[in-house]
Amino acid sequence: MSLSADDVKEILNALESSSFDEMILETNDLKFVVRRKGAGTPSVQQERPGREPENVARQERTSSPALVTDATGDSSPKTEIAGDLVDIKASMLGTFYAAAKPGAAPFVAVGSLIGEGATIGIIEVMKLMNSVCSEVSGEVVEICAKDGELVEYGQILFRVRQVSQ
Repeated sequence: MSLSADDVKEILNALESSSFDEMILETNDLKFVVRRKGAGTPSVQQERPGREPENVARQERTSSPALVTDATGDSSPKTEIAGDLVDIKASMLGTFYAAAKPGAAPFVAVGSLIGEGATIGIIEVMKLMNSVCSEVSGEVVEICAKDGELVEYGQILFRVRQVSQ
């Protein structure tokens, strides 16, 4: 059995729209494992049993491709805090979307109260949608990126006034 690119996309879409965190598809000559990482971003591994590790066919999808890590091993853009304002930055280069689909209400607006881990936007990279999640609880005071705009790694997307918990 072989999987086409369309098959893989369909599997990823099914996992993203489900409440499951893992899916394993195993046949005689193929083992396909998909696990959700972080904020709803699945990781994909495809292995063929009976082969040496260096010959294993692998595909991986992460929420932050080609990021350079610092000395601590952290590859996420640093959150900057000025007073009680926190800058939430893009974790990758891609197209920013303020809503889940065209014509839908945006995830947040200026004045919205958000919790830590809340989805506040989407960055599309190579037709894969990656959630932008809040790193703090607070009130959105500025939306710096426009819907449909190309954003760079580390670019400020939102400014949030942090609230004590």
